[in-house]
Amino acid sequence: MSVVSLALLHRQSWVVLHQREVVYLHVLRRLNQSRVQERVWL
Repeated sequence: MSVVSLALLHRQSWVVLHQREVVYLHVLRRLNQSRVQERVWL
């Protein structure tokens, strides 16, 4: 079985993966915002 199917079977592990994905997306948003601010300052 693949890692994805195992994660889907175990809800706890799926929730952990989902939380990590949310944090990763949040960090990307903050990086994009900082880039936009840099462009404004430049």
